[in-house]
Amino acid sequence: GLLQDPMSQQGMAHYLEHMLFLGTERYPDTKGYSEFMTANGGAQNAYTWLDITNYMFKVKNNAYDEALGRFSDFFKAPKLYPEYTEKEKNAVNAEWSMRREMDFFGQYNLSRSMMGSHPANRFLIGNLETLADKDNSKLHPQTVEFYNRYYSGNIMKVALLSNLPLSE
Repeated sequence: GLLQDPMSQQGMAHYLEHMLFLGTERYPDTKGYSEFMTANGGAQNAYTWLDITNYMFKVKNNAYDEALGRFSDFFKAPKLYPEYTEKEKNAVNAEWSMRREMDFFGQYNLSRSMMGSHPANRFLIGNLETLADKDNSKLHPQTVEFYNRYYSGNIMKVALLSNLPLSE
């Protein structure tokens, strides 16, 4: 979640959430996951919050196995293409721009101003400034390091729901 962001790259957990949708070793096409879901009556989404990043999808039963295989590859062998860094930083920045005027974020920013150096005093979503390369912190290598540290089966959970019999 967002509380694990390095102070030098605030918004990284959210940025990584975006990057995982852009292809894996087995399915390297950056639009392949989205196109597969659409072609099979499905949808996908994710959100990142303080202590979690939650990924979800739904798809027709006859595509469930392949969808699960594509999805699980996010957590086994993502490409994390460095050439998509700017595109996804801009996508994160656009989300921040849309949400920064919402009452909730104003309230959160007010509470942040009272937190001082508390670890929860983080910029939640990320923007072009917080995700920019710094002299001592380059976004792409930091993202790969973040992924390797926090995307581990021993600290992840999965829930599968279906109207199929359990044996299937």
